[in-house]
Amino acid sequence: RAALYVEAGADMTFVEAPRTEEQLREIPKRLPVPQVINIVAGGLTPMIELEALKKMGFAMVLEKETCTWTEALPMGTDKAKDGYSVASVDVTATRLSGTGTHVSTTEGGDKMFVAYRYTAPLKDGKPGDAHGTWSYTGGTGKLKRIKGGGTFKTTFADDGTTTTEVEGEYTLPQSAGTEKK
Repeated sequence: RAALYVEAGADMTFVEAPRTEEQLREIPKRLPVPQVINIVAGGLTPMIELEALKKMGFAMVLEKETCTWTEALPMGTDKAKDGYSVASVDVTATRLSGTGTHVSTTEGGDKMFVAYRYTAPLKDGKPGDAHGTWSYTGGTGKLKRIKGGGTFKTTFADDGTTTTEVEGEYTLPQSAGTEKK
């Protein structure tokens, strides 16, 4: 299908979930346009060093993950229920580093926006614990002028799931009450 898009004029293509390094090498050979790849720790696509991906013909590496809070995160008089993260990831032979945005939705429907950065060691294509920092960049409704930030640690499981421990503080505007957590 990607070849048909190239024939139709696509400037870049994305082939979902190649499972081996050999499959990754074949994609740019068959498609004469830059490629996008998504790599998720514990996912189907192997972790390959960014420079090697560039040499193969990949121009962009993306990551997206969903979040379900195991314990609802209190946000003023509301609680965060779920969210998603989108990040760009740099992969070398020995580490991952990422920069992204997280959006969570509260039970009342308000949203909070978070910017984050992290690094994790990489050994034999498997990531160790990631450590990072985060800060609120805004929100909607009662969270419109939220401020704050902190740190986090993410542990990667063999089944592709992750567990993230988040620490930090936030302040809501006076009209919504001021809280720290």
